[in-house]
Amino acid sequence: MRILLTTILLFSIAYCDDWLQWRGSEGNGISTETSIMNTWPEGGLQKLWEFPLGEGLSGVSVSGTTAITMYGDPPGGIKKKKPTTPQPKKSYGGYNFDIPIHEQEVDKYEYVVAINIEKGKVLWKTKINDLYYNQMGNGPRATPAIDGNRVYTVSGKGNLSCLDLKSGKIIWQVNIFKQFASDNLLFGISSSPIIYKEWLIYQVGKGKNSIAAFDKKTGSVAWTMSGQGPSYATPVVANILGQSQILFFNQEGIVSINPQKQSYIWRFPWKTFQQIHAAAPIVYKNYVFISSGYHTGAGLIKLQKSNQGIQPQLSWKTPRMKNHFSSSILLKEHIYGFHNRILKCMHAVTGKEKWQARGFSKGSMVAFGDNLIVLGEDGRLGLVAANPDKYILKQQFNPFNRKTTCWTTPSVANGKLFIRDKKSLMCFSLRK
Repeated sequence: MRILLTTILLFSIAYCDDWLQWRGSEGNGISTETSIMNTWPEGGLQKLWEFPLGEGLSGVSVSGTTAITMYGDPPGGIKKKKPTTPQPKKSYGGYNFDIPIHEQEVDKYEYVVAINIEKGKVLWKTKINDLYYNQMGNGPRATPAIDGNRVYTVSGKGNLSCLDLKSGKIIWQVNIFKQFASDNLLFGISSSPIIYKEWLIYQVGKGKNSIAAFDKKTGSVAWTMSGQGPSYATPVVANILGQSQILFFNQEGIVSINPQKQSYIWRFPWKTFQQIHAAAPIVYKNYVFISSGYHTGAGLIKLQKSNQGIQPQLSWKTPRMKNHFSSSILLKEHIYGFHNRILKCMHAVTGKEKWQARGFSKGSMVAFGDNLIVLGEDGRLGLVAANPDKYILKQQFNPFNRKTTCWTTPSVANGKLFIRDKKSLMCFSLRK
């Protein structure tokens, strides 16, 4: 009996790896599964199922056999009437990507959907908000977070929701724009919620209420912190120099907070066009790597202890690694990421570039073992060796067979790969 139980336990460890939030349970884009193929079959991976979705860029989170994502109703319907009174114009430094009301459609909504990953069948679907419209794409951007038997999401119009994982019932819901008197972002709110201990933590605005912690059970505000406004990057939980902290890549740069004391630990300024920072910070020992698009580039911040606490210092900066919408990945002292349309590898500590390659346009990626699964924005899907010495493309194919745009980071869970565009969600087998 003991042997049998041990065998079952080992099997479960080797073959079960949930993906509970954006970029995985650790938020680093790395799967720890050991049962994934290191090479792909000729012609590409086996597609298990394809599920039609509407608009949106939300990623896939997985717990057991349940996948959770978000989407908005697809286009096609009756247009709204043109307002009889002039509507206030939003402007972000002279830019405005909001779609006029009369070009929007009536009865369009956003949903959270649960799908059985073995069969590709809907378990439940819950309406959470009206559809968000933006010239860069409609629908929700954030990826759900799963914590136990609850799901946490943020809609394109700022509805922060907690749902029951099994039924999809809304347990609580607040609108962060209304509650904190803040505005949506130029390209739409994109940061995904994170769970830290008993709180859901999110950057909700600027000024007095910049960062907010919500009681994850009730949705009530536990505490807030003042600061700069949010950008598009998802916060990162890390332990640096023995101190637990949460990193926010906001409009003015990167800041670190102590969530237990609701205090700032350190800050480092980093500005770019329209304060757009989309890539998550990457922590390596006492270093933090950050990168932005829009003519900015990347930098490595070294953190050191002093009598005044933890002090940040810039180790290096380069214009040759601009993460536009996707985040890089750290594997064995090397960073793999997209410099616009070029996939690159560079040494994390020195910043030395090891190789570069084209072939995916802009893209996003996840990692397992010594491999990268890369999804290009044009739909090309590839397996690349995470080899710092040279670029090795093991396999590449395009499963979409249509003109498409893929801006959503892939997910790997329980032997399966999940990718999506603005029309459908696909699931592939990664089992050896």
